[in-house]
Amino acid sequence: MSKSFNKNFFLWLIATILVVNIVGKLIPFNHESLFVLIFIMGAVVWYKNRDIKIDSRILIWLGIIVFYWLVTIVTLSLHGSLGERAMEQLNITHSFIAFSMISVLLFYLRPSIDAFWYLIGIAAVASSVLLVMEIAYVGWEEFTNGVRLGTGYLHPVKMGVFANIVFIIMVGSLLWAYRRGRSFFTIWILLLLATFLTVVFSQTRQAWIGWPEAMIAWGIYYFILFKNRKKISFKQVSLALAFFVLIAAFLIKSPAFSVFEKRITQAITSVENYFDREENAFKTSVGQRLIAFEASAAGISNNFWIGIGENDFREFQTRETSKVALEKFGQNFKGIDYRHLHNQYLMSFLTKGVFGFIGVLLILGFMFWFFVKGLRRADLEQKPIWISGLVFTMASALVFIPDSPFIRSDTAAHFFVFANLLIGFAILSESKLKK
Repeated sequence: MSKSFNKNFFLWLIATILVVNIVGKLIPFNHESLFVLIFIMGAVVWYKNRDIKIDSRILIWLGIIVFYWLVTIVTLSLHGSLGERAMEQLNITHSFIAFSMISVLLFYLRPSIDAFWYLIGIAAVASSVLLVMEIAYVGWEEFTNGVRLGTGYLHPVKMGVFANIVFIIMVGSLLWAYRRGRSFFTIWILLLLATFLTVVFSQTRQAWIGWPEAMIAWGIYYFILFKNRKKISFKQVSLALAFFVLIAAFLIKSPAFSVFEKRITQAITSVENYFDREENAFKTSVGQRLIAFEASAAGISNNFWIGIGENDFREFQTRETSKVALEKFGQNFKGIDYRHLHNQYLMSFLTKGVFGFIGVLLILGFMFWFFVKGLRRADLEQKPIWISGLVFTMASALVFIPDSPFIRSDTAAHFFVFANLLIGFAILSESKLKK
């Protein structure tokens, strides 16, 4: 097969994954089979190009993923029989290695940087289609009155986090889209606004916590562009800055602001009530996360090296949260019974031990180091790829506090598909600059 065919097939494969991961419930197709295709294709292309030295940063990234994979296998084997939950987690961790082949394929197939933004656009289209379907199913008025977007076809948190990843990356594409023509730019802005609406009305607070660092990073970038008007026209920068003003005005004046304000106020109040040990404070959405965090301390201290294992997690969580409720709040409580701890750092530490925790830190730490270092030497035109990677890393590090994305196949896919796309295309932008 020609390199051109492999490149087009690979990009089609990624586009398909981005679509089915957000509207997967509406498509009767086992999209996880695509992960196997990526792994096989990556292994074959890598083998055929073995005489070409692969970038050392990709090898480091692969090594970190393999480390987390090995920790999972070892800890699962040390905890005895592989139950249904353990097998599920093992399969999810296998997919991490498959996703890592995305960066390998990008390195060898070398698609244009435009392909990155088109893939992000495809993800935005999928998110926008689901937005329209949700509005048609529930009704616009219901959303403005507090019903969470995602209740009809997917899940509010999954929908919100996915759309937010797309949104904070797309903010950096405004000048690129403008150069494609006015019609394209108009459609692109509408997609961006639709994605923004999806994030707002999903009422997913853990997605919103990624906004401040993204807006600061992109604000600085567009300010630098304004100072370098010899390369970028005043009109182009003005359009980008106008978009920020539009977003701010929309939040303040639209019904979305009441939704945003209500959810943030609820979160602050819930935290205060929990630490004041007020009655039933541990039964709110935030309170349940906090009591689960507090309960995990006993499991981590007593099983520091290899954790408690996957199969015993739910029983442990129910038992220990019941104890905390009785000891700290003086109430009899049957305990929490969730699939995960709503904190990826603690979840990995509790179930896999200290090396699982280190694995999560290495993944995020490498990404932060990679994008910060690359951003410093990137050309002004290529900086958006590196800034996208940096804001994605920071947003993910914050999302890992109230959620455990690695515990579910779809949310793990969201993280690793975008992570590998950003790493791979960032390296491509760097090599094109050298040429």
